[in-house]
Amino acid sequence: PMSTSEWEACSDPVVLLQAAAGWASPVTLWRLACALGRLAWPRLTDPRERAAVEAAEAMLAGRDAPDELNAAWFNGFG
Repeated sequence: PMSTSEWEACSDPVVLLQAAAGWASPVTLWRLACALGRLAWPRLTDPRERAAVEAAEAMLAGRDAPDELNAAWFNGFG
């Protein structure tokens, strides 16, 4: 497990998601992924990348169903 100081010092989103996967709920993992997407927002130059973050946020807010998120993902990247 990752200590609090290791968590706070870590800047690798993949490492953070892997560490959180051991204790976080699926909703918490989605929220973390969305937050990381927003942190990376200036570097998301492909509109599909931003659309994926926005679709995930909409799903978390109850505005879209998971099927719509999957459709957005596969239409943009699949």
